[in-house]
Amino acid sequence: MAPLARLLCLNGGAAKPMPLSSPTRPADVSARGGDWSALLDPLDAGLRAELLKYGDLAQATYDGFDRHHWSPHCGTCLYGLRRLLPSLGLAGHGYVATAFVYATCDVDVPRWLERPLHAEAWDGHANWIGYVAVAGAAEAKRAGYRDIVVAWRGTIAPDEWLLDMKTRMVPFEVDAGKDRGAMVAEGFHSMYTSSKAESKYGARSAREQVAGELARLVGHFRGRGGEEVRVTVTGHSLGGALAMLAARDAVALDQIKLAQV
Repeated sequence: MAPLARLLCLNGGAAKPMPLSSPTRPADVSARGGDWSALLDPLDAGLRAELLKYGDLAQATYDGFDRHHWSPHCGTCLYGLRRLLPSLGLAGHGYVATAFVYATCDVDVPRWLERPLHAEAWDGHANWIGYVAVAGAAEAKRAGYRDIVVAWRGTIAPDEWLLDMKTRMVPFEVDAGKDRGAMVAEGFHSMYTSSKAESKYGARSAREQVAGELARLVGHFRGRGGEEVRVTVTGHSLGGALAMLAARDAVALDQIKLAQV
């Protein structure tokens, strides 16, 4: 059995997903498309559980971020990839983190705002901004499909705040390709698309990192039995903006051809 499949089976078997107090399952919610009106008043317990789950997975990007300016690893994740969700008490949701995502902040930070005391010990161009996770066996069975989550963190680091203030609207696609006329705030666009070849963690943009991991995971699960795969993007504040950009890209990626994001 391949290492990824073996890990997911073990995780899925040990998981204790949040129980739903109504018959509504994630697949049922998704099947409604954009019409959730029948689930909102009163709020369906199954939908509520799903919203809380994705909120927890987004919160992990804050709780797992090393923001201590005295730390030689300031700007990274406090936990290893496989330990992230279990260390934050989220193993019960039944997901396994498969890749960290780093965002390159291409902006000059004033010296008095520089965050780390040990700048030489960490990649000064990139911060840990989120992760990709996939549902294990038990959660996939409960949901009725294999869910891949891309979770994005909100603003914490000084260089991120400076980019947030760059609100001039720029084209999302430089060549205006499939989204002719689509515009995005310059700071969000920069964090999503910037890279630095000399940077260990920022050699690829956040956009490229997510696209590569989605292609790998979708190919893996479709290739071993044609599983139905869906992608969910979640994030807060800055993370919400990056999630919207990632959702657009997930739909547009020709190599994965997702039916639903």
